[in-house]
Amino acid sequence: MAMLKWEERLHRGFSSWKWIIQELYLVLGNIYTRHGMLEEADELRRLMGINGVGKETRRRGYVAEIQFATNSVEGSKEQSLWCHGEKLALAFGLMVLPPRSPRKTRVQFVGLLVFEGSQNGVQNGLALPEETKMVSVKELVESNCRSVPSNYISLISPEDSILYETENVPTIDFSQLTSSNPIERSKAIQQLGDACRDWGFFMLINHCVPETLREKVLRATQSFFDLSEEEKKEYAGEKVLDPIRYGTSFNVMVDKALFWRDYLKCHVHPHLHVPSKPHGFSETVDEYIRKSRELVGELLKGICESLGLEENYIHKRLNIELGTQLLIANFYPPCPKPELTMGLPAHTDHGLLTLLLQNQLGGLQIQHKGKWIPVNPLPNSFLVNTGDHLEILTNGKYKSVLHRAVVNTKATRISIATAHGAPLEIIVGPAPEFIGDDNPEAYRAIKYGDYIQFQQSHELDRRSCLDHIRI
Repeated sequence: MAMLKWEERLHRGFSSWKWIIQELYLVLGNIYTRHGMLEEADELRRLMGINGVGKETRRRGYVAEIQFATNSVEGSKEQSLWCHGEKLALAFGLMVLPPRSPRKTRVQFVGLLVFEGSQNGVQNGLALPEETKMVSVKELVESNCRSVPSNYISLISPEDSILYETENVPTIDFSQLTSSNPIERSKAIQQLGDACRDWGFFMLINHCVPETLREKVLRATQSFFDLSEEEKKEYAGEKVLDPIRYGTSFNVMVDKALFWRDYLKCHVHPHLHVPSKPHGFSETVDEYIRKSRELVGELLKGICESLGLEENYIHKRLNIELGTQLLIANFYPPCPKPELTMGLPAHTDHGLLTLLLQNQLGGLQIQHKGKWIPVNPLPNSFLVNTGDHLEILTNGKYKSVLHRAVVNTKATRISIATAHGAPLEIIVGPAPEFIGDDNPEAYRAIKYGDYIQFQQSHELDRRSCLDHIRI
């Protein structure tokens, strides 16, 4: 792909901004070509001339102004290029690192953003416009997009595209887990432990969350994504740990390919942070997350007992009463060519448990014994999966499992995940009950907030973030 070759050239360094400007427009010409905009691509290449950007390019509206910014960051220099006109705008950044030897300066690619239309403004660091236009997937689909843009193409390897539909995730009956009948409860705890150990996923039925509330929060979520882009953009956070963050893909600053997904992430406990729009949204979310937290609290008690621990062991060790609860609302619009892109690639979740509510449209696939298995939601059920920090705490006894989201051509899939974990400042490591001569400590202890920061700041590279802290 031309974009990848271009990035590789940037990593090897550059000799002048003039060369970079020329390269930027070559890339744009390739983008036009891939989108079938052949006349625009030909015109742009013709106007560029041999020297890159000339008078004709400026006169035709491709470039009105070229600006530069330099910002020193801990001995490094972050250089930015920002050029804009009536027809397009480009923001480009390079980090010039301190040389390891007197003759060798290291150059690291920071990012490239392409915007349509005229924009203004340069910020220190990576050049970004004051009013950055975030192109959501919903907006892309509503513009009658009939193909998958090249920057969204993320092909699955042939061996990973094979699905095994003969196996189903285990089902746990919540009413039996909380039953006053000791035999029923003991059986449910055993099943819960088996599901956590062997699958890392289970379907939860007969739970305590009313179906009316589940439907209400799904409708409220749809209403949020139906807001205008300007209204939603009010909640576009800049940092991965911002209390409220609306965005697209996973992390557009690090994703090599964008994903067919818009999202809203809210930190809802120990303090509630929810958008004030649309009307009634915050009240509905508040009611829903309280019930889901109550449900997960009971599941954690059952998990403790399945491990031979006192039922409140995790609550006490990790101070769960003040723990982090994160709500992630995912919006996957229909895609013209779903085989060319992903909703989200293979990844694991941070936290102890994730509770997933879906609008009855399949799209989640989990990896079990090296095979990918599609998960179709049962009516009035939750899908629950164990997170990275349950694997850390149990020193690998209960596994966090890779899963991914695919898209379809027919309808929008909405899912609402609530991730439950420790307070951000708590250090999580393997509990002493799971460490011994035959089972040495397998993970480094890490602050919960630092782990989330690391995971959310790096691309989803189809492997567990746990790989970075294994001993």
